[in-house]
Amino acid sequence: MLEFFRSNKFVANIFLLIYVILIRVSAFVFPVDWEPGHLGILSEWVYSNTGSIGLAPLFVSIVLVFVQAFLINKLVSDFRMNTEINLLPGVFYALVVSAFPEFLHLSPILMANTFYIIGLQSLFNTYKTNNAGGSIFNAGVFFGIASLFCFSDWILLILGFIGLSILRSFRLRERLILILGFLMPYYGLWVYYFLVDRSNYFFNYHFLENIGFLDFTGIATLNLYVKLGFFGLLIALTIFNYGTYMFKKNIKAQKYISILYWGMLLSVLTFLFQSGINTEHLMIVTVPLGIFLGFNFTQFRKRTAEFLHLLIFVIIIIFQLKPFWINNLNF
Repeated sequence: MLEFFRSNKFVANIFLLIYVILIRVSAFVFPVDWEPGHLGILSEWVYSNTGSIGLAPLFVSIVLVFVQAFLINKLVSDFRMNTEINLLPGVFYALVVSAFPEFLHLSPILMANTFYIIGLQSLFNTYKTNNAGGSIFNAGVFFGIASLFCFSDWILLILGFIGLSILRSFRLRERLILILGFLMPYYGLWVYYFLVDRSNYFFNYHFLENIGFLDFTGIATLNLYVKLGFFGLLIALTIFNYGTYMFKKNIKAQKYISILYWGMLLSVLTFLFQSGINTEHLMIVTVPLGIFLGFNFTQFRKRTAEFLHLLIFVIIIIFQLKPFWINNLNF
């Protein structure tokens, strides 16, 4: 199956769309009750128009995952981060962002990931650029929009600071531009809510209801531990392959990869300020995780890559269908 994605030809993107549909179609066939968590003010607005469950949000989620996978492949290709130009980073992003039944819906984190990826593109554009103010501002704006969909993405502001430190020498002006860009979407929304006399609602809904410390929800079951273990193994694989990702890469690509690692590391800090944390929160690491897994499977021998991909694919399908084939067991 992976042979379809070992090139960057246009027809391969058609196969990518089919792949995204296949990996997420179980949400249509076996719908379940689901409530979104980590609601940001913009994701609440989306739900007010589409609803949080039903055919419309499920269809939008498929479109979003495909667009995000396409943008990830463009990001990796534009900045020459992989040893080959192929679609595997996007494929594995689509795979991990669809890993569990609670991942298959139009969640705030899924919506935020679109702007996370676009913000990374703008941030990476600042390397060795004399007039980088526009790209820095754009990165701040996109990271700010992401945090309006999912409050946890406030961590992207710190990632922006770290990214600028990796890519450029320190300039206070550029840090201020990043902060200004990040706050611009907030200012625009605050003005709107102020004009309609709902500024308190904006502050309470987006900030106060989302802030918590180690605030976990749900019951610790074997099912939860298996999911955490599965995701933990994938993350461990990317951590232990740090040297492999950096090997024979130019300085520019190494800097970009370092920023992605920081993005994965900083995601852990969101447990310290986000309220209502559940399994869905694991999606916050899927952008760098999918990219790194794509790097791994590019370097594996083809037979090994096909076998491991099929194994991961089957495990994910089992996770997705678990509520329907094992309903009567406490798993």
